[in-house]
Amino acid sequence: MPVDLVILPQASLGYLRFRRVVTPVEYIACIRRLLDAPEMSPETKILADLSRVEDVAADFKQLLTLVMVKARLSAKVAPGTAYAFIAPDDGAFDACRMFEQIAETTLPYRINVSRREAEALRFLGRPERTVADLLRLAD
Repeated sequence: MPVDLVILPQASLGYLRFRRVVTPVEYIACIRRLLDAPEMSPETKILADLSRVEDVAADFKQLLTLVMVKARLSAKVAPGTAYAFIAPDDGAFDACRMFEQIAETTLPYRINVSRREAEALRFLGRPERTVADLLRLAD
């Protein structure tokens, strides 16, 4: 699966690292694993890292469907929970922004799409400046 999932309960954060080509099916499978994990709480923030993605294989209709499925899966998420995307590549950035625009009235999350790690981490209220620093908490 081209998605790695790391749950950092001490940071109340789920980290999703996407690789290669990402489709809505893989994204939903990963979100389902994340939201079903016993360490997750309704306030757990999410960081989706698309810095290793070559392509996001989804059009507008697929993203719309993805948001609707995610809305059902996110029923227990606390309103206003932070969800940040790191998307340095133009294609991934554009897909994430489209997701954000569709999701802003449907999902319980406050969503941020940025090209830089430090900006996404700041949005999540984290003191780390890089994902590598954040992942040291998992060790």
